[in-house]
Amino acid sequence: MPVEDEIDETFCFRIRFRRSPRETLGVDESSVVISTGSVRSQLKLSVAGGEASVRDSRELALTGCGFLTAAEASLGGRAWKQWMMLAFARILVGADFGERGPSMQVTAKGLEYFADLLGAAKPVAQDSYGLSVYSAVRGAGYLRMSPPDLTVTKSLEKLTAALSRFTGSVVQLSDREEVAFQFFNASFSQADADARFFLLMTAIESLMEPKSRPQQAVKHVEKMINETSGNGDLSESDRTSMITALGFLKNESIRQTGRQLVAERLGDRLYDGRRAERFFVECYDLRSRLVHGLEPIPTWADVNRANGTLEVFVSDLLTRPWESDREGGEEGLTHSTAN
Repeated sequence: MPVEDEIDETFCFRIRFRRSPRETLGVDESSVVISTGSVRSQLKLSVAGGEASVRDSRELALTGCGFLTAAEASLGGRAWKQWMMLAFARILVGADFGERGPSMQVTAKGLEYFADLLGAAKPVAQDSYGLSVYSAVRGAGYLRMSPPDLTVTKSLEKLTAALSRFTGSVVQLSDREEVAFQFFNASFSQADADARFFLLMTAIESLMEPKSRPQQAVKHVEKMINETSGNGDLSESDRTSMITALGFLKNESIRQTGRQLVAERLGDRLYDGRRAERFFVECYDLRSRLVHGLEPIPTWADVNRANGTLEVFVSDLLTRPWESDREGGEEGLTHSTAN
């Protein structure tokens, strides 16, 4: 290759992301140059495939060119991705950069096959969410492969059989249970695995009503509260904060309350090979690691794998107390108290 070509070759980054359905950007063209006062002027926001406008497309891409090496383009792309995340948050526009979500990988041989099949004049790269780098001289074509949308069909007979397990008994859902059903139902509208997981876990927590600890434990907590209240070495704000936190210790923890709830409603039933109590504890630990950023932070695959069984688990938790003890439409419905 001539020396001039090596010197002239520059690199670009491309960041593909998905805009939330609630908000959009007021750009009626399919691409627009973004000027932020940066040294690099070749920054462009565009539709990630198709001919729609930026306003009408949820699939978007940010590209930046003029980098002398692929490593420099990668560093620049990572910086711009974080700047974009901050900017979208500032203007209240949701954007998913694909760090936590399903992906379909195409091998290098597969990309070569599709390039030949499509008669592409430039290299073909997989159109994945997030950051990619390519040569500005050679360019890049992008191959998009998305998992199909699936709809699960439940028969009318299945619905009728389920109804027969509840009709005829007096059902009195508490306010807590109705709220739990709302969270459970909302989880089915979420495509994002993390959102589904949090809604399902929130449905469980909505059912919980922490009980008071044993009298000796409560007295011990009250002793600590009195000592804290009279400690002049602490600032007033620290005393108030600590007293409030200690007050919660008079009741059982969410973990304890959850285990008791699960034991009462589900007994020794197994979920993914684990007893109900054990499965709940594992899911609660998963939730804590996600919410508090505890290492190792669960991957998307960890959460998605838990969701399948968790969905059934929450369904049982909500419905078992109200259903009959037999399959189908036999006589003699039984009822256990839900509260």
